Amino acid sequence: MTAGRSSLEPFRYLPTSPLRVVGKPRHPSRTGRQTTRPRPTSNEMTEISRLNSSTASNVGEWYIHSRSAHRDAGVIEAYRQLQLETDRLYTVLTRDAGYGAVRVVFTRRPRPYEGDEELIRAVRANGVLEITSSVAVGGRLHPLLGCEFGGAFDRFRAVHDLIGHAGCGYGFDLDDECAAWSTQDRLHSGLARFALATELYGVNAARSIIGEAPELRALLLAPRTLSPYPRRSVKNQL
Repeated sequence: MTAGRSSLEPFRYLPTSPLRVVGKPRHPSRTGRQTTRPRPTSNEMTEISRLNSSTASNVGEWYIHSRSAHRDAGVIEAYRQLQLETDRLYTVLTRDAGYGAVRVVFTRRPRPYEGDEELIRAVRANGVLEITSSVAVGGRLHPLLGCEFGGAFDRFRAVHDLIGHAGCGYGFDLDDECAAWSTQDRLHSGLARFALATELYGVNAARSIIGEAPELRALLLAPRTLSPYPRRSVKNQL
């Protein structure tokens, strides 16, 4: 866990905040009320942590040693759906109307923020998110998502930063990235969920093994094969 992580809390969504709108559960209860699961015991948390580590290791190895399937029709369709659903979320999060809309600024600066806490605090304080465009790296980073300035891949990363980091307060370590995936998974459907699992869970699991960002591949990872990541409780100190 990143030092100081307990000082950050999940974003307190206001009823009219765009993050509140996209944060609704995909499967509401029959009564129309949001249900709350019992908090896991310490022994259950230890077992969950062990299963999560094993799953992430297996997924990371799978990602590293798999060949990109970006010419497969099913994979192409999954990423097409992911792009469409991501762009809808991007529109909601950045629309001009409504309280709490965030302005996204794409930049060629290599590192707009020193770390996760600076990103979270800056977005919450100023309502502006800076994203280093994939064009700054040179070459095509992703085999299916467009890598032009402000393109599909840049917008995908912006939505992840807004929901998973600035919205939920999760950091950049593996546990937090996987928890962010678990949150975003609720906002997608169908094949898009498989592509999302690859992009968030698979990529970060691989990163944790090799110590740097892996070469990106277009693959499909079934969400049901992944261990659930428990939400971390954080103190209300903002």
